[in-house]
Amino acid sequence: MKATKTYSAPSSFTSYEKNDVYEVITNRIIQMIEEGVNPWKKTWENVDSDFSGPVNFISGRPYTGINFFVLSCSPYSFPYFMTMKQVNEKGGRVKAGEKATPVVFAKSFEKKSTKETADGEKVITQKGFCYKLHWVFNIEQTNLPLPEIKEGIENENLIIEQCENVIVAYKNAPAITHVSNSAYYSPSIDTVNMPKMHQFINSSAYYATLFHELIHSTGSAKRLGRDGVVDFDKFGSERYSNEELIAELGAAFLNAFTGITNPNLEENTAAYLTGWLKPLKNDKKFVFKAAAAAQKAVNYMLGKQEKEQEE
Repeated sequence: MKATKTYSAPSSFTSYEKNDVYEVITNRIIQMIEEGVNPWKKTWENVDSDFSGPVNFISGRPYTGINFFVLSCSPYSFPYFMTMKQVNEKGGRVKAGEKATPVVFAKSFEKKSTKETADGEKVITQKGFCYKLHWVFNIEQTNLPLPEIKEGIENENLIIEQCENVIVAYKNAPAITHVSNSAYYSPSIDTVNMPKMHQFINSSAYYATLFHELIHSTGSAKRLGRDGVVDFDKFGSERYSNEELIAELGAAFLNAFTGITNPNLEENTAAYLTGWLKPLKNDKKFVFKAAAAAQKAVNYMLGKQEKEQEE
């Protein structure tokens, strides 16, 4: 449900308009990334209460690194993935029209060569990694029976008025639904889907996740038209990674504006950004560029862009 009808948009976001808020939050995140952070934690209960991250349904092996982030962001309620071969070996088939998600695996190798030296030939061993691309499907994309849904914990989370005011201020906003246990923005139908509030560890975690998806929505063609949304190519690409950085930074700014920022949210944000920086060659300075785009997205949501154009 979209619980915003009982709130009116504030007449002004003057208290949120200091540019140093953006700078302070960005620098704080950069510092945490450089110092190292704990792995990103999902902040809501999945339909499977034993959920701890995406895993291979056959081997039970958890996906790590960039694969963890890519598969965690996919719009499925179950965290179980398989290759086409594994689906077939399990006696199932992939549903017509379903598209696979790419994952990358690193394999170590040794290459030996000889080099002429004054003492004769010397064998040189070079070690390295080669990367192999695999394509996986979520169990929901197959005709295999779904695991039994376990009853999750229902937290007594309350609506936060400051956060609801931000949502109300977002004119031309996408629809917000709660039809599945995944958080995502769908550009094709201009809709943000969220797990229900009671599934989150607390209200702040719910709004932080919602802000992330709403920032994505500002990139649609009928709003700011960002490449990562309008010209989306594939999960894990540089363009997609850039869009994830923008969304998470924008959410961090909104967390600060609404007063829900706390050490746990900040650490999770830094961990999330660290994961998406990997395909960008760990270029920490790239965060500053993404922060500028995130600030523009936040301004759009708060109606500041429209105000500036009128002035």
